[in-house]
Amino acid sequence: MNETRYNAEKLRVLNQTMFDFLLRLQQCSTPGDKQFEAMFENAVHQNHYGLLLKRLNEVDAQDFI
Repeated sequence: MNETRYNAEKLRVLNQTMFDFLLRLQQCSTPGDKQFEAMFENAVHQNHYGLLLKRLNEVDAQDFI
């Protein structure tokens, strides 16, 4: 199994990438898309939160130093 090591820099990049994606999505959306914007953002945030929580439960706190 290929173990991915997480650290503060990788978490920063992951967060920045997610927020950049949401910003670009907002910039590309049309007025008709606005009704779905909050739902989509919530789904992305929940997925991101779930991923981070899962990884935090899997790794030792030392991996984030």
